[in-house]
Amino acid sequence: MKENCEKPSEVDARKIAQGLTLDGEGRRLLAKWDAYLADLGNPIPDVDEFEGFGSKANLVRLRRVLAIARPGLLKPIRLALISKSSEEWKRARRNIDAPPEKPKEVPRLSLPESDLPPAWIAALSDMRRAMAAKESGGLMLDPRNPPTKKSLGTMVGALRAFGKACRDCDQAIQLTPSTVDIYRETMSLRGNKRITIAARLKDLGFFAAWVDASPIVREHIDRNFRRYRRASNSDPKNKDIWFRDNPITLSEVWDRAEEKLAAYHGGNPGTARAAWNLLDAVCLALSVVCPLRVGDLHRIEFGTHLVRHDGYWSLDIVTQKTGLAYHRDRLWPELTPFLDALAHMDLPVMPLHEACDRKLGTPIFSRKGDGRRTGDVWPSKCWRRNFGTGEHIVRSLWHTMMFESEEDDQWIALALCGQGNGRTAKHYTLEGRQKRAARRGRGLIAQKLVALKAGQGGRQVPFE
Repeated sequence: MKENCEKPSEVDARKIAQGLTLDGEGRRLLAKWDAYLADLGNPIPDVDEFEGFGSKANLVRLRRVLAIARPGLLKPIRLALISKSSEEWKRARRNIDAPPEKPKEVPRLSLPESDLPPAWIAALSDMRRAMAAKESGGLMLDPRNPPTKKSLGTMVGALRAFGKACRDCDQAIQLTPSTVDIYRETMSLRGNKRITIAARLKDLGFFAAWVDASPIVREHIDRNFRRYRRASNSDPKNKDIWFRDNPITLSEVWDRAEEKLAAYHGGNPGTARAAWNLLDAVCLALSVVCPLRVGDLHRIEFGTHLVRHDGYWSLDIVTQKTGLAYHRDRLWPELTPFLDALAHMDLPVMPLHEACDRKLGTPIFSRKGDGRRTGDVWPSKCWRRNFGTGEHIVRSLWHTMMFESEEDDQWIALALCGQGNGRTAKHYTLEGRQKRAARRGRGLIAQKLVALKAGQGGRQVPFE
């Protein structure tokens, strides 16, 4: 065996002290494992070696034995167990008749996309092709800028709801000022918030521009969008309500990430629980250091975007929403232990640079280690497990912390969040200055009152 593989008798002293020693069956299984590796030339076991050792039940027993005797060798066994479980699942369903298809639920508030006008369906297909070309880095032949995948999804939903509103009022499905008003009034009657109505009108306006609708229609949509957006400024935002009921800070998020990392290192290696602890730890910590949107966070890959250098990591990615480069040439050193552990996850014992080479081009968030990234909502699911809200809230936490600064440091939050929208950046900058000005004003008033109460100025205190 290699020198980092302990002999069967060299059981961890800490585990002996806890009474975690091998019984006769465990020692026999360990001897069988050693003989198996000896026949293969005593390699450091990887996924293939674990898969070739036996059935899923045999691997489960081996995991309990190695957790006591050889914990440093256990990481790849999780992927072998996933593979065995997948094989069992396929075998069990090989001879089972497929269940009858459930009847498709008829949408109540919208039409199927296929019921939209043919010209609209063709336009949506053009959008999808342009979006795919943009995401793959291909040549953009269409001068129009396509929406992101998420924006296109909400746009399709808005068009389907628009079509249903037109049909319910016996109107043709087409973009006119009157049908836009029908759609807007339908949303109001359903109780949609004004900010929601503004967002759907914005989707409608984007589509109207894409299909080159008449200037009268586009101006009508834009005028209503601006009116609802202004009106929504007085409505309480969901994130403000959440912050009021759940006051958390960035330091609390970081503390939770460190707790998850400690649970990973202190848990049983090669288990799903250990993997989930590490994935959660990295997601929370990376969200604090690089508060990107979920659509960008879940796309990060080893080597492609996230690169290990001598003593530190760097990140370079083009944001999906704005198309702007997000470059951090030296990430915080506090993040290094998280990313180093993630690079080693599910791999046998090896130097860090070899682990990074093994994972080159693979997504950093991969639950099954098969090279497939998690869904784009997975970072928000991680945040909901830990804090009850989505990942996007970390961007608000950064802006809130800069609001509380007495310096004009709003640019720090804007840079960390990769804020490319000029209107949004201006809004946050202005809000930060207003809050600092309000604090300075309250401070000056308080000083004046103290001076007046002390008898300075020769005047009586105007109010108590």
